[in-house]
Amino acid sequence: MINTVYIGLGSNIGNKVGQLQKAREMIYKIRDLEVTQASSLYLTSPWGNTEQEDFVNQVIEVRTGLSALDLLDRLHKIEIKMGR
Repeated sequence: MINTVYIGLGSNIGNKVGQLQKAREMIYKIRDLEVTQASSLYLTSPWGNTEQEDFVNQVIEVRTGLSALDLLDRLHKIEIKMGR
């Protein structure tokens, strides 16, 4: 079964836009996943712990046959590779 999934991306450390670009590139390489749309980039203020840098955020739409847990696992692996 193919599902449409929305993934929120965000960074507030270092080269924020570059971090999002790298994350997107890694997501594009996930097998059984197709990125179908990407929002614009948005600069947003932190919420809760406000003593930190502003964020750059984006949402991407993907179509995938992966289960929710398989997709989450692959996204967690990307976070780990990126030092999160």
